[in-house]
Amino acid sequence: MPRIKKNRKAPPSRIRYEKSHPVVSCRVTPEFFARLNEAKNVEGKSYTDILKLGLEGAETWNRDITEAEKVAEREAYDQGFKDAKQRYLISSPCAVCGQLIEVTDEGWKTLISEYLHQKSWRHSTCIQK
Repeated sequence: MPRIKKNRKAPPSRIRYEKSHPVVSCRVTPEFFARLNEAKNVEGKSYTDILKLGLEGAETWNRDITEAEKVAEREAYDQGFKDAKQRYLISSPCAVCGQLIEVTDEGWKTLISEYLHQKSWRHSTCIQK
């Protein structure tokens, strides 16, 4: 049998293959290894195929979680905006049609503020002093 040199350089095709197909290695328990081999034999799939299935499942799960987070964030924002609007919005019914007029104009806000000051509005705690 011929001797193989220890420091033999790999051929270019092997170098390209190893770059395009990196090795993934991990340690597992004997129980997990047995389950993995059973799945491999029952399904007739390779370890790579089983890994791909697991990765696809994880990606799908992650997309679902991300989408659920976006929906929850939007609902929380909408609820917070609704609560703040209900608490801080100044509105009054229109004298003609009866629909609410929302005070958003800075000029109107200034007029309301001046009116409240002229009428000597106070905090409820200040009234008691």
